[in-house]
Amino acid sequence: MSSSKQVKIQQRLRLSERINHEGVEMPACSHCSRRGTKCVVSGDSRRCSECVTRNARCDYAGPSVQDWVKLQREEDRLVAAGAVAEEQAMAAHRLADEAHRSIVQAHRSANEAISRMRRIRLQQKLLKE
Repeated sequence: MSSSKQVKIQQRLRLSERINHEGVEMPACSHCSRRGTKCVVSGDSRRCSECVTRNARCDYAGPSVQDWVKLQREEDRLVAAGAVAEEQAMAAHRLADEAHRSIVQAHRSANEAISRMRRIRLQQKLLKE
């Protein structure tokens, strides 16, 4: 085999590995469907990883590169929104914990005051007898 063929094969295999690593499993193209393999595609290639490996035509009709960019932007937006929501939830939880501690302390103070009031009334009653 000539060295230029070997270089092309190596390039194809590297591209296939990159697609597998960075890509997303999608509904199978006809080639993957016939072979029963996963159809992994990436926005930077028009063929799935299996078709690249086998140097076959790929009839995958998935999202365009522009669609991938839009999807990535939307995913980034959702990740950021999720982080903000998580921080807000944690802050609300901290406030609820603080409010709970305040309520517990207020109940203790009220119970102590009621106990003190009962003792004083009992003492007053005993003094009158």
